[in-house]
Amino acid sequence: MTDVNIEHQRDNKRYVGFIDGKEAGFAAYSENGTHRDFFQTVTHDGYTGKGVAGKIVGRALSESVQDGFTFTPSCSYVEHYIEKHPEYAEHVK
Repeated sequence: MTDVNIEHQRDNKRYVGFIDGKEAGFAAYSENGTHRDFFQTVTHDGYTGKGVAGKIVGRALSESVQDGFTFTPSCSYVEHYIEKHPEYAEHVK
């Protein structure tokens, strides 16, 4: 597995993954009160197939739950991730 450093960029409303200091991908969301809509997940060229998106989305959902947010998986990747990790399903609204 590739080591991915993940940063929550609250001002930009996205979780960003870095590999060796370079942006490898991100998960973007919109926010309304205590609800987040995860609408886009991107893995940049050269980083696909390394588990980057899964690590970013896992961190984003875990932190969202920890911080008391519910969420909508508008992005198909996030929706698929939740199907494989049903512990997040109760937080989907």
